[in-house]
Parts: sequence; structure tokens; C-alpha cells
Amino acid sequence: MISNCPECGGTDVRRSHSQGSEKIARYLFARKHFRCRECNARWAAVAFELEDDYLTIFLWAGILLAVCFFVMYFSGQIT
Repeated sequence: MISNCPECGGTDVRRSHSQGSEKIARYLFARKHFRCRECNARWAAVAFELEDDYLTIFLWAGILLAVCFFVMYFSGQIT
């Protein structure tokens, strides 16, 4: 978890809701948005938490399996 605000250095930080296309980045890259309660600054950071990001793991595992399958198929290893 992010502990300090990059703007003011404050420690009163909370998770911020993702807006619009930020939700896609959240699932693809485990990017989370945070907001400082002291200066109201908002920023994004990569913060991986297993209980929140299991969908990200399954998504990337599926992508890797598909890439491996296509490479093996087009190289002739799978008929």
C-alpha cells in the first residue's frame, strides 16, 4: 500500500475510485489510484494486492497461454 503523498509527503492517503478508461489500466497493469486527504492530490501507482488483483493474474495467464499456443501452432509443433 502507498504510504506517502508524492505532492505534500502526507501520510493520510486513501484509495481513489477509478474513472472511465482508468478501469482498463487497473485490470491490465494493477494500477491503483490514490488520493491524499491533506492536499487532495490524486495519483496512480502500481500496487499489487492478491485479493484485489486475481482477475489481472487470470487475464495475463490467458494472454500468455494464447501467445504460446499461436507460436507453437504457426511453428508447426501443433497440427
